[in-house]
Amino acid sequence: MVATDSQDQAYYSIFAAGLLLFLIMALLTVLIRTIGGRFGQREKRHERAS
Repeated sequence: MVATDSQDQAYYSIFAAGLLLFLIMALLTVLIRTIGGRFGQREKRHERAS
């Protein structure tokens, strides 16, 4: 466990880095699900046409 003063600049830097990482991971998750959903729909359409 890291003990830091909550008023210290390093504390806010760690918080900002964690928040940025969370937002990037959320964006990647949404993009992957969107792309995966589109490919899934294409495969279903292709199977119906056969």
